[in-house]
Amino acid sequence: MAFSRLVVLLSLAALSRPAAAQSGAFERGGFSMGLQGGRMYQAGTSRLEESLANGAVENLQFLYYPLRGLAFGVEAGLFRLPSNNRLDDTSLLNGLPAQERALKAQGWTASFLGRINILDGAWSPYLLAGIGFHTIVLKEDYLQPAGAWASESLSLHGVLLTGGFGLEAFVYRNTSLSVEARTQHFRLSTSRFDAGYIETASGLVGVRRQFGGEGPVSISMLFDVMPNNFLVSPGLDGFSLSTPYCDAWWGISCTDTAASRLSYSPTMKIGIGQNLAAMRLDLSGGVGYIVNGPLHGPLYLGDAALRFKLGRLLSVGPHVSIVRFEPKWAGHYSNENDVKIEKGTGAMPGVVFSVGRTAAFQASVDYLAMKPLKLTTYNGWVANKKKLDFSGLMVQLGIAFRFFRSND
Repeated sequence: MAFSRLVVLLSLAALSRPAAAQSGAFERGGFSMGLQGGRMYQAGTSRLEESLANGAVENLQFLYYPLRGLAFGVEAGLFRLPSNNRLDDTSLLNGLPAQERALKAQGWTASFLGRINILDGAWSPYLLAGIGFHTIVLKEDYLQPAGAWASESLSLHGVLLTGGFGLEAFVYRNTSLSVEARTQHFRLSTSRFDAGYIETASGLVGVRRQFGGEGPVSISMLFDVMPNNFLVSPGLDGFSLSTPYCDAWWGISCTDTAASRLSYSPTMKIGIGQNLAAMRLDLSGGVGYIVNGPLHGPLYLGDAALRFKLGRLLSVGPHVSIVRFEPKWAGHYSNENDVKIEKGTGAMPGVVFSVGRTAAFQASVDYLAMKPLKLTTYNGWVANKKKLDFSGLMVQLGIAFRFFRSND
């Protein structure tokens, strides 16, 4: 809550400035950095939500206006939901007998946002929507029948959908104040609860600083070739398929095993970019392939990157990708007729670095968040896991080409 109070105090300080100094506008080519703080309210429609009380939320947001009144950007958020102590007969996280339990949650989010201003001027109502991913850590303390307290924790992740409306106005030079109402839909990577999601609403107050705007804009075609991408997925460790029929018929063991937690995943993307005095904005889409021993399959991705220039050649900034993966299996003994793996969609935020201009070395460090994929076996084959979790750290290395640049 301390951070939320700081945002409110900054907002009140901005309002206290003399009215004669007030100016600013949501200009084409401008970008802004903002802080928001406020209260998060859970819906209370499931047993999980009823166990949590209302809490605090803070957001750090970057927006860019490719057109006057239309903005895209990225947002990182933190939230905490304290416990709503409850008398109960079982623990929510492990199902063990309990006389009383206290559950609390904390988490973080990363989202790609789009925003439309309703009016053109120094103040405007606006609509906002976004998609991203989240990680939520649940911790539960529960009183056992024997009278001793015990603890249980669970980490969840999944896709986040958000939308809302607000009002923002410039109150001092290029500083603006906003009030916003937001809803969030957190999809959960587990089916153990009576609902596979958490729904919340937030009331937010924010301050924002606007930079640049209405300057020359350079449009580029971009082509990224990333042949050296590696994904580390701890959830794949030790996955194998086996069948007892080989022992009975041929006297040998028939087992196919995933190579390791390390997957190789080259990608290619095409798109467009905007080059401004202090930053670059890239929007792209492409295809790739993941290989990990018998595990393989195509992936499709869309990416948004916001990179700030640290010199003539060096730029760095956040990016987020939406990834669609269609895994298949081709082992030495078994193939895709023996096991079917569901398709999955995940979010992959990270930090991207670029060195160069027309042809630039590019690298990124990312985290892929994806719901574990269910698998079904056939023809007598048995898997040692019911789901495959591809979530993990990804490192990408390659070359980024920029064409048709009108200026730098």
